[in-house]
Amino acid sequence: MIGKSALCTCLLLGAAMAAMGQSRQENVNKCQSGDPDSRIAGCTALIHAGQETTKNLSAIYDYRGNAYSTKGDYDGAIHEYDQAIRLDPNYILYDARGDAYKKKRDYDHAIQDFNEAIHLNPNSERTYYDRGNAYIDKDDYDGAIKDFNEAIHLDSNDANAYNNRGVAYHRKGDYGRAI
Repeated sequence: MIGKSALCTCLLLGAAMAAMGQSRQENVNKCQSGDPDSRIAGCTALIHAGQETTKNLSAIYDYRGNAYSTKGDYDGAIHEYDQAIRLDPNYILYDARGDAYKKKRDYDHAIQDFNEAIHLNPNSERTYYDRGNAYIDKDDYDGAIKDFNEAIHLDSNDANAYNNRGVAYHRKGDYGRAI
């Protein structure tokens, strides 16, 4: 009788664990989905479950931050990126938070984050490009041109960097170089 009871307990425990695994996988799928509301719900469930590694948790906050950014809630996005950076500071997270600051028109904070991202990965063409755009928005055309030059140096096929460098030259009044 004890053997059957122990077997039943093990089977029930195994079924419960399998159900938890499916639930976790469903939340992972939601957290990585394209729909921002589903992403927020799935990521929130994973965070509250308290079972993720530090690196995974940082990625989950990043995904949730991206969802808030997609929804236009840049303060919410910045909060999520803050949590992700606290857990795992890397250049991608600083770049994402810088982008959220830029969308809020807080160019000084955006540039600070892009600076940190470049410090962590000086070969990130995208970050130079992003910082160049923040400099344009801040009307610092020399800073923008310098960053677009570096972005072009790192990726000579980046048409957007050439275009935006032309915009910076144009706004600076240097029409010959803009062309």
